[in-house]
Amino acid sequence: MENLLKLAIDVHGGLERWKQFEKIKIHMKVGGALWGLKQQDGVISDTWFEADLKNQKGRYLDFVNKGQDAVFTPNQTSIVRGGQVLEELTNPRASFADHKFETPWSQLQLVYFGGYAMTGYLTAPFVFTYPGFETKEIEPWHEAGETLRRLHVTFPDDYAYHSKEQILYFDENGLMKRRDYKVDISAGVPAAHYIFDYKEVQGIMVPHRREVYARDEQNHYVKEPLVVKVVMDHVKFS
Repeated sequence: MENLLKLAIDVHGGLERWKQFEKIKIHMKVGGALWGLKQQDGVISDTWFEADLKNQKGRYLDFVNKGQDAVFTPNQTSIVRGGQVLEELTNPRASFADHKFETPWSQLQLVYFGGYAMTGYLTAPFVFTYPGFETKEIEPWHEAGETLRRLHVTFPDDYAYHSKEQILYFDENGLMKRRDYKVDISAGVPAAHYIFDYKEVQGIMVPHRREVYARDEQNHYVKEPLVVKVVMDHVKFS
């Protein structure tokens, strides 16, 4: 395992501890300018989400209506109730063809975006040890008086992602502090995603707050607007 990734894995709780769990369940409050722009304001603003830790699969619980869930996999999103599929979208990534940043989303497109985003966030950095991921350390980055080590990550083709190549930033202790990507399904908009408020949960270090901003050509974040904010107030592994 590459040295920076090994440091990050160890600091976040260790691979052996991580392997003891199958799922993670969280409660989160979600805000930011993105949701109104996509005409999905309030749909997932206060929600429970469950992710599989071994495979890329997620579920929004009580999605829009109590007893109704929204299920994400890379190849399909669906809204289900009592085991019955009410709506579904197959090959969801293809549905974003020719989208601009301001193009509205359907609810099933929202489930795809939110599903791949949260499954990726909640499993990092451990997921980067899974088959198909490639990592290498690149030159450090200096920001706000701090030197951050950086890991270039290439995602496998069968994994749903913002962009196939992403940059992860780690502090001197190995905690993840930032990740950069381009949102391919939204006209390739560059993003700087900041990670805060780490708490230990069942032996795993979990960040409880995320803020996403646009990123300029000098690799700095653009302060306004705050594109996405996620605050978690409940986390449980099982």
